[in-house]
Amino acid sequence: MKAVVFDMDGVIFDSETLVFRMWKVVAEKYGVADIEETCRACLGINATVTREIFLERYGPVSYTHLRAHETGAYL
Repeated sequence: MKAVVFDMDGVIFDSETLVFRMWKVVAEKYGVADIEETCRACLGINATVTREIFLERYGPVSYTHLRAHETGAYL
């Protein structure tokens, strides 16, 4: 193997569409409003700031709970 390509920012594979779809599935299941707006606000920022945005909009339990279910939705 001479090279490996990592697509960490969605240039080669449009991961945003999949991420938005999974967050929407989880949000609908748990009655979370405006998840698409929240996801757009989190584009291009790190996990720490994303968590802060979720905490501000949905409260302290929501991010950890929803993130676990969002991640599981990929499987």
